[in-house]
Amino acid sequence: MKNDLRKDILKYNERIYRYALKVLHNSSDAMDCTQEVLLKLWQNKSKFESHPNPAGYVFLIAKNTCLDKLKENNKFPGRELNEWDAQTDTDPDTRESAQILMKLIEALEEPQQSIVKMRDLEDREYEYIAEKLNLSVNNIRVILSRSRKQLREELNKINAYGEVKIG
Repeated sequence: MKNDLRKDILKYNERIYRYALKVLHNSSDAMDCTQEVLLKLWQNKSKFESHPNPAGYVFLIAKNTCLDKLKENNKFPGRELNEWDAQTDTDPDTRESAQILMKLIEALEEPQQSIVKMRDLEDREYEYIAEKLNLSVNNIRVILSRSRKQLREELNKINAYGEVKIG
């Protein structure tokens, strides 16, 4: 059983390395990232085994690990909010909506703001956010749900009544 799981995880080795090399553009960093992903998979083997899409789970971990590596090497300073909203769409209405949403997110209290950014903008896993903010996964889910509700209500006010002062 343990040997089968090891083989199941290791079969992704080359694919993870190729993905990491494509993202990181550095063989040494790609190898480090691959090893880190394989280690994370082994440490979270129960999630890997029970996941309905193991390959998707593997590459979600690979993507987040590569992004962490880029940030660590200062080769990826992270998306600034004003860059994010400018890249969302070329349609002026969509761009304006994105800018309003980003201002609303910036106006959230902590840890709401950090949780929304990590989950919705950076596509981080709940477990990652919980670890970074030293909160439980359930607490992260509750705060995120309340934050999204608050953002939705504020957006509805803006859409119904026009410009509303943010912050």
